[in-house]
Amino acid sequence: MTETAPTAPKPDRSWVLDDLVEHSGIRAAIAVSGDGMLLVKNNGLDQADAERWAAVSSPLQACARHGMEPLGYPTSGFEQVLVQHAQGYQLLQPFGEESYLVLVTDADADLGVASTEMQVTAKRLGQEMGTAARTAARRPT
Repeated sequence: MTETAPTAPKPDRSWVLDDLVEHSGIRAAIAVSGDGMLLVKNNGLDQADAERWAAVSSPLQACARHGMEPLGYPTSGFEQVLVQHAQGYQLLQPFGEESYLVLVTDADADLGVASTEMQVTAKRLGQEMGTAARTAARRPT
């Protein structure tokens, strides 16, 4: 029988997103990898809901990054996605490599404040997590 070495628990970075959702009008936030895996969620969000939200948010960033590429725009130019819904807004913004911050606001939220706070949080997450892009050579086997 082979023993596996215990792995260190992942650091809890939910506090970064908890700070974000304390702002008026911001309801929930998650950090997502480019392939749709949940990286971190704010504490008030159900785990299963957060994982589902992460998975369905991934195509948004893919469309945003590659949607203008046929017209000669670089994929590195993607800055933010805004989805308007009758009950509020969803914003998605990259941080680090192949990682995205996603948040949902109320319908009457100040999008300028939400966007600014999102930029601050994305920078903080990039520093805290430093998620690197997966490449074919580095993919788990």
